[in-house]
Amino acid sequence: MRSSILSFLVFGTVMAARDSHSSPKALIYRGPAACDGCPESVAALLQSSSSNFEVEYAGPNEEIDINAESLSDVDLFVQPGGGDLKPGWKHTKKYKNAIREYVAQGGRYAGFCLGAYLAGPHLGYDLLPPGSFIADEMDQDGAQVKNATNTVIQVNWTFHTGAKKGEKEDGRWLYFQDGAVMKLAPSVLNDSSTTILGRFSANNDIAASVTSFEKGWVGLVGPHPEADESWYQLVNVTNPDGIHFDIGHDFVESIMAQGEDHMVSVWGSKGRKNDQARVEEGDRPPDQREDSSVAQDSREPDERTRLLPPNTSNDNYLSPDDPAVSPYNLWSVRALRFFSTVFLAISFIWWVLLLVSIFVSPPGMHNRGSGFTDFSYTTLTVGNLIIGLLFFAIPSQPMLVWNSVLAVLLVADMVLVLAAPRLRLEEGWVGIASVVWAAFIALYNIVQVYFVEKGRKEEEVRLTGRVETRRTLLQWLAVLAETVVLGVVAIVAILLTAILVLRARDSSLQAPGRKYLVNNEKYEVHLACIGDVNANNSAKQPPTILVEAGEDPSEHGLQPFVHNAYANGTIPRYCYWDRPGIAWSDNAPSPHSAGMSADVLSEVLALAGEEGPWIIVTAGVGSIYSRIFASRHRDEVAGLLLIDPTHEDRLDSDIGNPGRGFALWGRGIVSPLGLDRLAGALFKGRTREDRMFGKVAYQGGRFIKAKLQENLVAGSITASEIASAKNIQTPETPLVVVSSGVEVGRSQSWARQQESLTGITDNLLSWDVVKGAPHEVWRTFEGRIVLEKSLKKLVKQ
Repeated sequence: MRSSILSFLVFGTVMAARDSHSSPKALIYRGPAACDGCPESVAALLQSSSSNFEVEYAGPNEEIDINAESLSDVDLFVQPGGGDLKPGWKHTKKYKNAIREYVAQGGRYAGFCLGAYLAGPHLGYDLLPPGSFIADEMDQDGAQVKNATNTVIQVNWTFHTGAKKGEKEDGRWLYFQDGAVMKLAPSVLNDSSTTILGRFSANNDIAASVTSFEKGWVGLVGPHPEADESWYQLVNVTNPDGIHFDIGHDFVESIMAQGEDHMVSVWGSKGRKNDQARVEEGDRPPDQREDSSVAQDSREPDERTRLLPPNTSNDNYLSPDDPAVSPYNLWSVRALRFFSTVFLAISFIWWVLLLVSIFVSPPGMHNRGSGFTDFSYTTLTVGNLIIGLLFFAIPSQPMLVWNSVLAVLLVADMVLVLAAPRLRLEEGWVGIASVVWAAFIALYNIVQVYFVEKGRKEEEVRLTGRVETRRTLLQWLAVLAETVVLGVVAIVAILLTAILVLRARDSSLQAPGRKYLVNNEKYEVHLACIGDVNANNSAKQPPTILVEAGEDPSEHGLQPFVHNAYANGTIPRYCYWDRPGIAWSDNAPSPHSAGMSADVLSEVLALAGEEGPWIIVTAGVGSIYSRIFASRHRDEVAGLLLIDPTHEDRLDSDIGNPGRGFALWGRGIVSPLGLDRLAGALFKGRTREDRMFGKVAYQGGRFIKAKLQENLVAGSITASEIASAKNIQTPETPLVVVSSGVEVGRSQSWARQQESLTGITDNLLSWDVVKGAPHEVWRTFEGRIVLEKSLKKLVKQ
């Protein structure tokens, strides 16, 4: 039995040896995908090689078609050069299954230029090892040729067969026209069976290679080593080396030399006549080859292995431009978009509520701050979500970087608001929720961009065979737009963070006097009283001066003047307060009228145990508030000193002007950016005092909100309240009016209104017009003299 088997094997070996001396057979594609003369040039190259190929042509117009039967008895299938890839693939994609099966069962494939492109995973036969693909050499970094013209290019070639075996010739010139470069995966390059025949001299890219595909072999070359003299004459190009075919012969013979060391069945492969390996004179065994690597025929499954492999039975991959190539194919990506849409709807509803709360505070949604900060963070969140949805299917690295920067800033803002007691108190649950939500959405957007990009790559590999690295012009414009917009958003976040830090710093400034919770403990207002209430030993209680600020906070306006009068002994005692939203006082819920402020003042005086009698010193618009307060405390008000007061006729035309209200609202919206406050702190030396109650207090969000509230109800609620106060006011109340000479001289209507205000009581002590004095009369020396005399006159009444 053993001798019979041995005889059988010897017979088979002898038969194989005998068959190896016959010429190998090559089948060359000739059809619309090939350029004119390309199949014939390849045939001439094969016939002039040492193997002396027997050549036949196959194609749609040839006697032989390309199918499993015609490929079963050939040793080499050749795909010659041709035109562009897309039309070439259109004509050849019907052969994909037959060619793949032929090579997989041990056949050999030679691809010249277009033939190399057609071996790739994208619009091709998919004959490359996993992770490998074909690209345009002219698009690569450092490429010698940067356009698609017919020219010559230099390659460094290592001969693997024939008389030059083992020699390396650098800078050899070959015919080149938009040739391919083989992008082999690292695992393929590190394997010992893949042969790197040539590299482009300029950048060392792979110009020619032989790799394995299951049981077969695939040889690819980017330039045209088959080009004869007619090629060069046709395009008027000269080869500096002359016209030689040694590189073309080595390319073909290297393909045929693969797999020689494997025993060949005596029966061949599916009846192929010349499937046995041929050993050429001068060929080297694979373990001595230079520049070689292999793609493994099979890999052990690991955690990266797909549960469902790509559909290799499909005749062709899709174009990357096909709408079907989309990350939306993945349910996880669709889920992310759904959540983004839901988050946008929630954020928009919240944004609308916050917008409304600026004008009318919904129940439970009032906070002690301006309300502009939480609105700005919600606007940022809505904008961030809209950007994420607009560019959802076009994720990019800049988008991921900017979202990461934004997330870091917003998380820092969240920590700052929660950690700083005053910020936490001013923003309340509404502001805290807005900042936390903004930080959450920023983190979510990072996750969204990452997984959409990952899904895009997965779908491109599954549907096109490779990751698409190019972008259309429209996509590049979208990337540019999202980069610019997200950069602006990040700058906004930086400004928001900076102003929060500045606010936290300002909150460390301690208020003089005390702050009292009012209106069912919804917010605090500031009141300070200077002087001992028991200092006067007389039986009659001396009056206390009650200071009501004008357009600016008391501390920056009337209070310094009144304090000087106290220090001079002109007055025994005085109190001043900050209306809601001004200086140290919190903002009140909207709407908030002058009468409501008068009621708040009444409440805070009662909480402080201050009982009067009061001499009210007020200026400008503060006179509206003071007149309403005086009408509601007729028995406690011992006198009125009105300094260039605002007449009620101006409530509708000036204070309540819609244009002014819109401007205040616009300033409030941008106030959380703090451009003016940051610039003042950095370049003008503005202090905490300046920002809290000083010369730039008007830049703060709470101050703007108070003025906006004043504007919104000036012509309605406040006008009604001051009209009632005019009728209720006690006629016997002593009254002193001091007017600005500048304002009276500038406007006749102002002068008439000042004269009208002298009649709000029947007990006018004096009306003085201080020449040269501005609206804030106490800013001039003459004004202070007149005011101090008037104040002394009221105290002695």
